Amino acid sequence: MTCHLVPFEDDLVARCADAVIADCEAHLPDLSGAVILLPDEASRTAPQFAELRHCLLERAQRKNHAAIIPPAIATPHTLFIRRCAPGYSADLARHRERLVLAHALAEHPDLFPNQSPWQSSDALLSLFHEISDLDESGGYDEATLEQSLQGLEPGVWSDDSRMFLSLWRIWRDLIVGHDAHNLREMERRAFISGDLTAPGEHVYLCGIDRLSPCRLVWAKNLHARNRLTFLAQDAAGALRYPNPARETAAAVCGEAAAATAAGGDFTRFINAVFAGEGKSFSRRAQEFAGAHPHSPLSGRVRTFKPASLEQHTWGIYLAIKEWIKQGHRKIAVVALDRKLARRMRAAFDRYGLILQDYSGWELSTTSSATVLMQLLPDEKKPFGCGALIGLMRMPHCDFGVSRDRQMYAVHQVEKRLAALDQLPQTARELLAAMPDDDTGEARRIGAHVAAVMDKLQALSGQSKRPLSEYFDVLFAAMRELGISKRLAVDSAGRALLGELNNMRDAAGAEKLNGGFHFWRGWLVNGLEQCNYIPRTPQRGVLLMNPRQARLWRADALVLAALDDKHLPAFRPSLMNENIRRELKLETREQQQAHQFLSFRILLESAGKVLLTCQEQSNGRPLAPSPWLDAILNFHQLAYRDDLTDHAIAEQARQCQTQAVRQNPESAPAVQTMPAPGAPRNRWPQSLSASAHQTMMKCPYRFFVEHGLGLRAHGRPGEYWDKRAFGSHLHRCLHALHEDVDGQPGPMDKPWTKDNRRHALSVAAQIINARFKPAVAKNYANYYWLHLAQTAVERYMDWLIELADEHGGIATRSETAEEKIVAEGLVLKGKIDLVIKTGGGRLIVDYKTGMLPPKKAMETGEDVQLACYALLEEGAGRVLYLAFAGEDAPAIRKHEINGERLSDCRNKARQRLSDIYDDYMSGRRLPAWGGEKDACRYCNWEGVCRRPAWREADVHPAQPGHAAHAGNQ
Repeated sequence: MTCHLVPFEDDLVARCADAVIADCEAHLPDLSGAVILLPDEASRTAPQFAELRHCLLERAQRKNHAAIIPPAIATPHTLFIRRCAPGYSADLARHRERLVLAHALAEHPDLFPNQSPWQSSDALLSLFHEISDLDESGGYDEATLEQSLQGLEPGVWSDDSRMFLSLWRIWRDLIVGHDAHNLREMERRAFISGDLTAPGEHVYLCGIDRLSPCRLVWAKNLHARNRLTFLAQDAAGALRYPNPARETAAAVCGEAAAATAAGGDFTRFINAVFAGEGKSFSRRAQEFAGAHPHSPLSGRVRTFKPASLEQHTWGIYLAIKEWIKQGHRKIAVVALDRKLARRMRAAFDRYGLILQDYSGWELSTTSSATVLMQLLPDEKKPFGCGALIGLMRMPHCDFGVSRDRQMYAVHQVEKRLAALDQLPQTARELLAAMPDDDTGEARRIGAHVAAVMDKLQALSGQSKRPLSEYFDVLFAAMRELGISKRLAVDSAGRALLGELNNMRDAAGAEKLNGGFHFWRGWLVNGLEQCNYIPRTPQRGVLLMNPRQARLWRADALVLAALDDKHLPAFRPSLMNENIRRELKLETREQQQAHQFLSFRILLESAGKVLLTCQEQSNGRPLAPSPWLDAILNFHQLAYRDDLTDHAIAEQARQCQTQAVRQNPESAPAVQTMPAPGAPRNRWPQSLSASAHQTMMKCPYRFFVEHGLGLRAHGRPGEYWDKRAFGSHLHRCLHALHEDVDGQPGPMDKPWTKDNRRHALSVAAQIINARFKPAVAKNYANYYWLHLAQTAVERYMDWLIELADEHGGIATRSETAEEKIVAEGLVLKGKIDLVIKTGGGRLIVDYKTGMLPPKKAMETGEDVQLACYALLEEGAGRVLYLAFAGEDAPAIRKHEINGERLSDCRNKARQRLSDIYDDYMSGRRLPAWGGEKDACRYCNWEGVCRRPAWREADVHPAQPGHAAHAGNQ
């Protein structure tokens, strides 16, 4: 039997392997006489190819053959390229064809005023290719097409038809002799003549449900000589959508051979849902339930309707994790929405779930293409400061220096830009304003980038030039900036360079002129047309689109984004349905029949299926696909079950507000403005000044850090940030006053003007010992070294001035103090510096960040100095000493002394005692800090319950309280 129509539930790839082994059993292990063709939509890197090879080897091993000589496995088009056109570049031919037509359309912008020439050319080419494939003898010529169009019924032939006929004639004149036209003609002749296969080869068409006229002639000739086996999936019954595979089988093998295949209860359920004319929908549901008391979908098919993209992604992740726990290994996600697919790729990687992406993404969305877009000049404005800094920072650029020095140069330019009173209009103005001190390298790199961009900017003039010239300048710019070298070692970068070279070759072959706007449109549109799929080993969960998923059988499958926007999806055409029907082009009904076949095969081929449909997108409601809606309504009528997976739905709803629970059914309702009392045994043994400050700002943060003892993980790196700088500067100042093991210092002479030079020498040794290793690791840290030198020099001038004013000083650095404020309440702290003068003691706290407002210090909102005053009762003055940036004239200080200090000390003692009593009594603890101040640097955003509050239920906070008061 040469025509096999198997049930949808069967594995067609396994059936194909069985047929090949059975036919070639006498020649085993040699299968080279077989040619297996899969649908053109399947990529050669798709898992179906590996699965087919595995099935063939497994069946050969059953017959005691450890290895095989494999058959040729390909798609019809790739088989033609491999055997008949190995020297042709299909990508180059495609670019030449699009360029010719788009250039002709650009010369007549009134034809399609609302579309770019590239959009119009893509739509026209799709239609032209359809028409060219209609006739087995070589397609329509203009006379045949005109005769067909004029033979349409009155009213159908219109001005649009006449315009299309004119465009067809222009295209035929332009394309004859081009590689694209030659390649299509060669493929047509190869199929019609039968030169595609050798005389002794047997062809297996596996899962191909449509054949162009020339391929149909080829298949019929092979079938007549008993050299073809046709395998497809089918089921008995007349449905609303005819099976294209059954029709193709009948055309190839004859009506008698195209017998229908049997199927199980699941197949009968789908047949009942989508039955053609006859009984009503509800009547069919009742009769099916009567004949099948147990639903064939129960335990196998579930649905999930998320409210947002995040819930959609999270719900799919939960379903996959559950399937993995159940032992399923072949798991796939078929996503109809590209946006959802991109979101899943990003989220699953963060969740630690490997997603093997076969759907790929546009080459234009890769980081390599982003680099290219940065180079393209803006036609409306000159090369600006932001673009200069962006290119200088880019890791794809190579300026002949290390990455550390490159980032330091960027830092210098950014620092200079921030210091200017008036923002420069161009990058050249910014570079001219750079000083002549230590920014030489920054100016050199910036000038190099600006010079390259000036050459590119010259392309954006109004005059037309050869399109190849644009590419030549672009390639030269990429070489000068080192971008080409970096892209050549990256897979996406190599794909980008390949496409650019193809477009350059196409432009050189056509010798066409155009403006910058036209060339830029071609470049951007061309990269959007290319689908980039990284070459990675097959592992993890597969992500595919519906075309790629043909013939793939999974243990568990997610069919995602089944809304009416994506299924059925109608491919728009420049011709209306009447003309398409008269010309025998594929109509909307035929497109839907092919889509329904793919949908049905996916639905019936997997052991477990999750069907998802998002309720809204960008604030607009989304209706479920009519096919999904029909299945759910039919099942609801028959079995009183809409197949909703309530567990996943509940967990997904909570994905943005709380951690996922093992038992979502028992999850408590979201609280409004929670304010529980904290456990008494979680009060820390001693309270530091920073812990006291945290308690005032946010009691919840205090409980997490000082009650539970949780600590946020730091992010060490070779480049310091402002917080790291402050920590190291504190250590340097400590070494300046005290003997620190392994460090230079301390200052061993009185703080006087005569000893200033000696103090500077000691300070330089301390700073270099602390900062120079960091500069050696990353030259960008030189900025912090320079800032530390400036800060310490100003600090010593302040100390010398203070000593001169009081006739000498004595200092104690990093003094640890501890004091019992009340029974069970112990206050502790480490004071940066205590200075003893003739007039009393002075407490100093160093600040490398912003100083709190003086009012906050006096009213008790900022409690750090008040805590130090409690620890050091004899101090008459407390102050913050702030080390400002290098551009500031001097250090700044905020001081409290005299009666104000005594008042702050007493109020701090009483308030701290009251807070302690409230904590131990389990009372509500208000947050006194403002939300902006309390939450800006919080490390516990992921576990804080403030985002879970319902905005409508939030009560106004009491005066002086933050909006998140009591969230503990």
